[in-house]
Amino acid sequence: MIPPLRERLEDIPAILEARRSPFQWQPDAIDELLRYDWPGNVRQLENVMEAAEAWAEDAEVRASQVRAVLATQPVGAKPRSRHERAQKVVEALRGNGGVIAAAARSLRVCENTVRRDLKKLKLNPSELR
Repeated sequence: MIPPLRERLEDIPAILEARRSPFQWQPDAIDELLRYDWPGNVRQLENVMEAAEAWAEDAEVRASQVRAVLATQPVGAKPRSRHERAQKVVEALRGNGGVIAAAARSLRVCENTVRRDLKKLKLNPSELR
């Protein structure tokens, strides 16, 4: 079985090269692809590449175009356990000073989802600053 794309990020530049696109991908745009936690497979990557190229104003794909496309993608792989979900929420809150709105944006979910998770997990956001 082939591992998921998020476990073989080193393949992304080769996949981009194999597409033989007429667009020039800037290094920072490729870095955006490498930083993303791919919940899908190569097909999702190819769709993102095509959409970023459609956003390109000229023959160059820039990081801003990749970020715009990635913002519309599903959130990373869903946590497999309650512990993993709690860990993601805690990391997001700590990384955002305990601010629920900022944590929600970083997790790409709505604030109510973070509040619901906090309640289920019996966590207090003020303790996660």
